Amino acid sequence: MRARALPALRRLALALVLVSGTQAGMQDVGSSPEERVAEALDGVRRTADVGPAAGQLLRLGPKAVEPLFARLADGQESIARRATILAALAQMPREDVLSLVAALARPLASEPRRLAGLDLLARLGAGADLRLVFELGAASEADAPPSPELRRALESTLAAILSREPGAVRALAESFARVPPAQQAAIVGALARPGRDALPALADLLGRTSVEADALILHQIGSTARRSGSAVDLAALERVRLYLAHPDARLVVLAATAASALQDAGGVPDLIVLLEDERPNVRAAVHGSLKALTAVRLPAEAGAWLAWLDEGLAWWNDRSDDCRAAIVSGGPQEAAAAIHEVARQRLFVHEVAPLLALAARRPEPDLARSALRALSALPEHFARATLRALVAQDDPELAEHARQTLEGLQARSRETRTLPRLPQLRPIP
Repeated sequence: MRARALPALRRLALALVLVSGTQAGMQDVGSSPEERVAEALDGVRRTADVGPAAGQLLRLGPKAVEPLFARLADGQESIARRATILAALAQMPREDVLSLVAALARPLASEPRRLAGLDLLARLGAGADLRLVFELGAASEADAPPSPELRRALESTLAAILSREPGAVRALAESFARVPPAQQAAIVGALARPGRDALPALADLLGRTSVEADALILHQIGSTARRSGSAVDLAALERVRLYLAHPDARLVVLAATAASALQDAGGVPDLIVLLEDERPNVRAAVHGSLKALTAVRLPAEAGAWLAWLDEGLAWWNDRSDDCRAAIVSGGPQEAAAAIHEVARQRLFVHEVAPLLALAARRPEPDLARSALRALSALPEHFARATLRALVAQDDPELAEHARQTLEGLQARSRETRTLPRLPQLRPIP
């Protein structure tokens, strides 16, 4: 009896499947992909609807890619529906989406469709798709400049690809010389986005194409350095420093400004030489950078700065090693005299700060406090960076004194916004 019942159950199950399939097929009759896409999107009213609707669209398969993209490019969808479309397309087979986007790179493709293609590539593009990204970022009409909207979309797409694939920086740098100026500007902007180690990548682009591109890059390096305040590797500093000898005055001014923003204390001798330049705008930019890098207030006269440079170079050649030895292992009086001597130096401040940090670690409280006062009188960037490092030391007393000194420096900076004065220190007799 039981054995005879099993075939009957199978037949019933098969019948139900056939009926269900017939009903589904009846529902699909006369229902185009466009209509089914519209039906799925009609139910999207709020953010909570995005996930279920995107899943429903995803089940439609590749045939939904074209109608979804058409609605995206139309620009008439609500924010929730647009998010639904992008979520669905981002999960579709990548080759289907990219083949559609590639068709948009034709010269006659409209700007709205190009913008929609860039929006998609911002979500699923990779370093291998950079050529397609640049094709979409070009204007629809040959030889016409891209619109501001298209430039912004291109930059955002490049930045999104870099955030997912940091290794794409190399491919982007290789593309730099092959794209038109407007797209070079987008590359520079994408590399300079916050959250990236932008300065070395930007410096690597220098000298690849035109004077105009170099001017843009130098300006961006200065802006990025002022915003980030992060340390820069020597190779990047040297690439910027080369432009201090460029025949184009505009590039020299931008390089001098960037050197100040980068806190390139090693470039002070090169800047001093430029005070003899015959171009007034160069001399003015160089003088401002020198004051920012050294906290020395000499007039914009080459003779005064060259004399100061000779004196500083002589100290580094003749006295710096002896002072370091006295700070590290000398007696209290010898160390105090060395701190006083080091504190007066303003050439190569990036080397002065570490010497004073060594002195701040001395066991004698008076010597440590003298070193911290001297640190707080350095140009602000060098003082802040060194004091923050001392705050992180294991020695709680040193860390607390460094914290107090740093807070005092920050308070003075907020109140006055002027360059700090040289410390008034006297050696212990």
